[in-house]
Amino acid sequence: MMMTRVFFILLIFGLTSLGCTSTTIRPFRDGASVTAATEGEERLWASADKLDKSLRKSGQIYQDDTLKNYMQEIMDRLYPEFKGKIKVRLLKDPVLNAFALPNGSIYINIGLIAALDNEAQIATVLAHEGIHFTMKHSALQREHFYNATGAGMAVSLLGVPFIGQLAAASSIFGYSQEHELEADKLGYERLVNAGYDTLEAPKAFKHLLLESGADGAESPFFFSTHPALEKRIENFDAFNKTKIPGPREKGIEVYRSRVAELRDYVLEEKVRAGRYDAIIKAFAIEELQKSETPQCRFYLGEAYRLRGKEGDMSNALKIYTELLNLDPQFTPAYKSMGIISYKDKNFTEAKSYFEKYLSSGPDEKEAVFVRHYLKIIENKGTPNED
Repeated sequence: MMMTRVFFILLIFGLTSLGCTSTTIRPFRDGASVTAATEGEERLWASADKLDKSLRKSGQIYQDDTLKNYMQEIMDRLYPEFKGKIKVRLLKDPVLNAFALPNGSIYINIGLIAALDNEAQIATVLAHEGIHFTMKHSALQREHFYNATGAGMAVSLLGVPFIGQLAAASSIFGYSQEHELEADKLGYERLVNAGYDTLEAPKAFKHLLLESGADGAESPFFFSTHPALEKRIENFDAFNKTKIPGPREKGIEVYRSRVAELRDYVLEEKVRAGRYDAIIKAFAIEELQKSETPQCRFYLGEAYRLRGKEGDMSNALKIYTELLNLDPQFTPAYKSMGIISYKDKNFTEAKSYFEKYLSSGPDEKEAVFVRHYLKIIENKGTPNED
C-alpha cells in the first residue's frame, strides 16, 4: 500500500540572520556536552525538533517498540557516553535509507533494516550516522550551504518538508567527501570498540548496492547513488586491512529473529509499490536466503508473477509449488496459481486452484476478488475456450 503523503508547514527561520560566524564549531565530547553552542545550531535544533514532531503526527513513524528498542540498544552500545542523547527512530518506508538530524535523531527506514543480514551490518549504518551527529556535521554543512547559496528551500521527506537550512544540514544533499570519510573512519572505530565484526561492514553496503536502483526508485539521502555506496565499500575494505585481535561479533541469529516479521511486512509493501526488480535482486543475496520464511518466499513468487517478464511465470509457479509441497495449507499460493492459469485460459485448472483457496476461509476482501474470477469462469461456459 502506498503511504499517504501528509504535508506540514514548518516555521521558516530567517537565513539572513545565520550568515558566517567566527565561532568555532567543536564536536560533542559526551552526552553532558550535547547542547547547542551557537545561534545557528540552536536554530537547526529547533527545526529538527519540529520535523520530529511533524513526522510523529504524519503517521510515518513505524510503531514497533520492540524493534525500536533493539535498534536503540545497538546505538547505545556504539555510543555509550551519548546514551539518551542519540535517539533512533524508525520510518515506514521500504526504501533503503538512513539519515541524521542535528538534534540527535537518527532515522532509519525499515526497508534498510530488512535488507541487512546481521547486527554488525546494521551497526555499521548506525555508527556512521552517529558520527554525523557527534562531529556536528550538520552545523558545518549548514554554514557551507548558506555561504554557497544564501537562500532557503523546501524539500519533501515522505511528504513532510525540510525547510532551507535543515535540508542543507542533513543527509538530504549528502555530506561533503571529507565529512563522509570522517563518518566512515570514526564509525569504524566505534564498531571496533563495540566488539562488532568489521568484516561485515563492507558487506552491508554491498547488499545495499545490489538492490540500489534496481527498479529506478529514487532516494535522496545517504544511500541514493552507486558512487556513494561504492565509496563506503572502498573505505571499509581499506580499514579492514589492519587485523583486529580477538573474537568479533556478527549477531546473526538475534538479528534474524528480531526482523523476521519486519521482512514480511517490507516485502509486502514492496509488492504493493510495484518494486519487483528490487525484491528479486534482494533474494540474490546468499546470506538473506538463509533467513527466508515461507511468506518471504511467497513474495518473491509474487514479484516474478507481477513483473511478467520472459521466464517469470515459470519461476513464480516453481516457487508456489515448492511452498505447497512443504505446506499444503499455504493457501495464498493457490490464489496466485489460479490467476496464472486463468490468464493462460486454462479455466478448469484455475477453478480448482480458486476453490482450494476459498476452502481455507481467506480474508473476505480477497475472497470477493477470487469469487469474481470464478463467476467469470462460470459465465464462459465451456472450460479452455474463449
